[in-house]
Amino acid sequence: MTPTKQRRFFIDVHFLLLFLYYWDFLDWHVVMVTYKLANMKNTAPMQKNNRIKLISDPPSRGYIYDRNGILLADNTPVFTAVISPDELENPEQTLKLLAPIFDLSDEEIADILARIDKSKKRFGHHKN
Repeated sequence: MTPTKQRRFFIDVHFLLLFLYYWDFLDWHVVMVTYKLANMKNTAPMQKNNRIKLISDPPSRGYIYDRNGILLADNTPVFTAVISPDELENPEQTLKLLAPIFDLSDEEIADILARIDKSKKRFGHHKN
């Protein structure tokens, strides 16, 4: 073989190997995308229940006194309740049940329900 034919053969072989490499990569990529799309139906229920529920239990703190022995900071517990509207079947009924516990007025309940409706419209929440 002449040097020109050797060079041409060398270039052809490299292009063939490069083509086969990319063909294999694209084939693998198509298989993975198809697999993910096929399994999306199976993972949808798991995704729906994939919520983070952070429960904080901070340690009790000590009392803080000034130099004259006057109490500046007490160790009074403070409680907070958080309800996700997505997890409620009937937010209005739930709020009416919680109203006596949290001392909610009818106006406050109406305001909370309005904010829930606004957020559902804004973020496109809907029941399946």
